[in-house]
Amino acid sequence: MKRCTTVALLSFLSSLMVHGQFTCLLPEVRFMENSTEAMNDSAYWAMIGEAIQVMNANLSIDTLALDSHSDTQEHDAEGLSNARGEKVKADIVRGGVDSGRIDVRPHGASSPRITPSQIDFMTTTDEVQVARGYNRRVEFRVVSFRR
Repeated sequence: MKRCTTVALLSFLSSLMVHGQFTCLLPEVRFMENSTEAMNDSAYWAMIGEAIQVMNANLSIDTLALDSHSDTQEHDAEGLSNARGEKVKADIVRGGVDSGRIDVRPHGASSPRITPSQIDFMTTTDEVQVARGYNRRVEFRVVSFRR
């Protein structure tokens, strides 16, 4: 999977449509523990703004997937990951993007960026908290285009 910025996404759109299946992973947003509140509010709104800009400027993008995740230590991991994805979707829709073009895909704690076995090797509370923070996220992926 190729990680790209909004600028890269815009510049590669024509080749994406010509060369078939391609998934573009945009930067993610991370969340506070047991919450739908973003860890960094200004970074959250910047990412939402980028997603709105990309979707409104490129009607050929059929589906933006929001893969939402939680940490194994959070209460109701499935419900919380869904709530995070739905919050991000609602904020993008408020920016004028048709809700039918956004697909929330909650994963609960099933796909950690940093696994529990990796966290077990960490020696400080700060390291553990930072690692768990990477698991509490919503990833933005452009997954399909209109032909």
